[in-house]
Amino acid sequence: MPGDGHWIGAASVNRVGRTVVASGPTRPLVELPEGRPVPRLSLRFTKGSKAPNFLSGRRMQYTGAPAGSGGLIFGGDSLEDMMSGMRALFMVAVAALALSVAANGQSRPSDAQIVETLRGGGHVIVMRHGATFNDQSDTDPLNPDNIAKQRQLNDKGEAAAKAFGQALKQMGVPVGKVITSHFNRAYQTAKLAGFDSAEKTPDVSEGGLVVSPNENNRRAAALRKLASTVPPAGSNVLIITHKPNVLDAFGKDWFEVKEGEATIFKPNGTGYTVVARVQMDEWPRIAAAAK
Repeated sequence: MPGDGHWIGAASVNRVGRTVVASGPTRPLVELPEGRPVPRLSLRFTKGSKAPNFLSGRRMQYTGAPAGSGGLIFGGDSLEDMMSGMRALFMVAVAALALSVAANGQSRPSDAQIVETLRGGGHVIVMRHGATFNDQSDTDPLNPDNIAKQRQLNDKGEAAAKAFGQALKQMGVPVGKVITSHFNRAYQTAKLAGFDSAEKTPDVSEGGLVVSPNENNRRAAALRKLASTVPPAGSNVLIITHKPNVLDAFGKDWFEVKEGEATIFKPNGTGYTVVARVQMDEWPRIAAAAK
């Protein structure tokens, strides 16, 4: 939040992609990521302004109180001042909530629609590797060929990877290029799904603390570019990577991306749109919708 003294004018509420923003003319006032609760804000309402707010005729000022503290601070001593401020804040909250519901109400395609979408090709599926053993870690991350020192797929992850591959075949989804991380849990997810010719690349390999920040940024940019690149006509591209790569490339909406979760992107050459996010255990159900 900006510090004291930063004035904003009339508040407005807009939806940008999957984010709801209530703002003045210069800086965001409220940001509501999809699926997140509406945060409480600390605001100051004061009398007199060349840029009155939309309801009370007073303008709003950020305070130094942290967002989420629930504090409500109003300028002026009268009850009228306090009530005007509360009405304005209420209207902003209602508008933001309404747009948040509208944004979240954009339901993903039906199972049958996902089948038809992927059958037509032209999409990039970015997947986090399948389920792994929670008591294992990568103890030699600089040497991805040292499989014995890596976290591995567990029985659930292996079975789900096989079911994923079978579901794609059942749906008749054309998969051209398959790209995976150098780490075995990503490659095995592809191999068990039936893609023995998967191409390993550092571009989608987990870097973490063992590579430089610049290299992590390069990998994030590389993954975004892959998700933006239109596949050859009539085919889809499958990319199997890691949570840090997905989060760095696509942002905080993927903060809780689960093992095996896939995001279907529709690339246009310079960017992409999100078609759907699919959990690993949903693929057999989706395949059952195929005709």
